[in-house]
Amino acid sequence: WHRTAAASDDDATEDDGEIDFSSGDLARLDTSRLYSDLVSRAEQINSSGGGTAGALVQLMTMRSPGELLAEFFSSSSPIVSEAMREAVTGLLGGLPREVDVDYKTTQEKLGSLATMLQMTGYMFRNGEYVLTLQQLLEIKSRSLGDYKAAFDRIDVDGNGYIEASEVKELLTGFYGGREPPAFEVQTFIKFFDANSDGKISWSEFCKGFGLQAANVPPSSLVLPSTDDADDAGDSATTVQGNIKVQLETGQEMEVDAVAYLDSLKKEAEALRAAVKMAQEQDPSLKPAANMGLAEYIASLPPKQRDRLTEGIEPATVEAMQRLVGWVVGETEIVGQADKQGNLTLDRNSLASLCLWQLVLGYKLREAEATGEARSIKGR
Repeated sequence: WHRTAAASDDDATEDDGEIDFSSGDLARLDTSRLYSDLVSRAEQINSSGGGTAGALVQLMTMRSPGELLAEFFSSSSPIVSEAMREAVTGLLGGLPREVDVDYKTTQEKLGSLATMLQMTGYMFRNGEYVLTLQQLLEIKSRSLGDYKAAFDRIDVDGNGYIEASEVKELLTGFYGGREPPAFEVQTFIKFFDANSDGKISWSEFCKGFGLQAANVPPSSLVLPSTDDADDAGDSATTVQGNIKVQLETGQEMEVDAVAYLDSLKKEAEALRAAVKMAQEQDPSLKPAANMGLAEYIASLPPKQRDRLTEGIEPATVEAMQRLVGWVVGETEIVGQADKQGNLTLDRNSLASLCLWQLVLGYKLREAEATGEARSIKGR
């Protein structure tokens, strides 16, 4: 960086007829750049409608659809990628790519589809959050006992509520002893705290995980695997002789201990088989740890499924509406409507458009949780 105009000794140093920028000049230049950046950022946000919603739109449109999709699917969790692809395949049908199919629609119908997909992407992010928490908390079944044990581990002071300080302590362990970002603590509290009192009750904890007492199997049905039972048997003390067993009638009788324990083991195996069959027939009984993301969300009762989107912020809804309006109005994205107002999209184009909307909804939820849009707007 050089200039050729004259300057005082305080502001510049001369060498071979050229004058270098001094520290004072660089400070003024940096200030000018910051101002220019602020003006540019303000213009971008205003062009997106202004406010937090405008900042969200700006964040979602900083990359082209192709760039956003490539970046997302190269780094996202496999369960999320699989759920999104399953959703699009289910929507458009499982025809191979080689089959040429054109879809006719209107801007209004395409807008409704885009809105639904963005909300689905938002739901996927919350569903992934729940499954991740279950893994971190080592909840491996739908047993209320497992969830209560996890709740009690977090509720260090034992007052019946999970508070921000306890969430921070929990997440510090997950972050390897480092203090977690503040938004992580806030997101955890907000996700479960249905009545917004700043703490999480046992009831709220259950509802956040999509549990209803009516379809949660009692902990007595969550039996150890056969391998676990065998291991326990191998390490146990050898049993012999007779034991007394009291019948339902109150009568007592003596039976061979070994034979009695063998009968109990067979009964336990039968119960395990019954539980497994029930889980296969009713997804709501299947442990969430064994489910894919889409399967987990589909297994939730309607009211619990609605909880995955009911906390959405107004600015996020407004950003979705602006994004949908922009997408369906861009001829470079959806093509030119015919005289009857119909749009025609080939299968691959529509599939890419659907995936893009799912990713936008997912990313909007992340930006909402981290406060990234508010941070951009406030700079």
